[in-house]
Amino acid sequence: MVHLIEAATFGELAAKTKAACSSSPILNVVLSVQAALPASNDFFLQTYRVDAEKWQAPEVPADLVFNHGNYMHRHGDSLNYLITELKNKPSGNRACISLVDAADIMASKDGKLPSFLLLQAAIGTDGKKLIMTAYYRALEVSVFLPINLAEMALIADKIGKNHPTLESVDLTLHAFRAHDSPQFRAHTRSALDIAAVEGEIVDAVAAENRQLIATWLLDKARHESVIDTVGLATLTAELTEAGWEDDVVSELNVAVGLEAQLAYARTMGTHAHGVKSLQEELSSQLSNIARMLRKPTANRGHNGH
Repeated sequence: MVHLIEAATFGELAAKTKAACSSSPILNVVLSVQAALPASNDFFLQTYRVDAEKWQAPEVPADLVFNHGNYMHRHGDSLNYLITELKNKPSGNRACISLVDAADIMASKDGKLPSFLLLQAAIGTDGKKLIMTAYYRALEVSVFLPINLAEMALIADKIGKNHPTLESVDLTLHAFRAHDSPQFRAHTRSALDIAAVEGEIVDAVAAENRQLIATWLLDKARHESVIDTVGLATLTAELTEAGWEDDVVSELNVAVGLEAQLAYARTMGTHAHGVKSLQEELSSQLSNIARMLRKPTANRGHNGH
């Protein structure tokens, strides 16, 4: 069964897709929308433009686990190839950008791997319409779909600048699975994991900045598809070394254990048995620790003294 979702605008398409996935994930989804060029001028997409530009950047931004642009351009400027191919053969079948190959998929296990796999484009016979079709192995519709749409708009605009006769884009997205995960972190690195790499955890612990640490933990509580364990492990080690309250350190050790279990469960697959419950348990544990840190108490010294 194919789930066809058509809309007159990007915002309407995002809303309709989210509604279709509200009760459960759906398979074999086809999304369709037409827009005037430049497509990125769309009011709905403006909110997501900065994120889309990060995902299209040739180098991975510091706050992302990975991005699409790095995959797209690792063998050369694939967008320039696409533009040139459309100039030479506007109705041909090789104006394609492939982000991954079989080796990437086989090596990924359940680690980082773009859901955006393939983009193909052509120009209509009248020379005025750009036709773009993209394929996704999975599509998260609350957080990621708007960014994906903004990415497609940016690509369409770059093609349009090099083909001045183009007036509109006819965009189709195929997704094997579409699901709604509003707590999903869109492959951005958590503030806690970034703080660990940049040495900020040591400073926060030394300054006993409980509010900042609590904020980091709440951010880390968001659902992740690529599990980074460095932040939580570093925080727990630093608090233990500094002699913080036994109850806080004890609860953090529980969280570290849960994160290790989650990381292992994710190697069995994104939707493997136990993944959802472990993620929810970890999120609850981190939120509880954040509340402990923010709770006013007269005994804020090390080990409760």
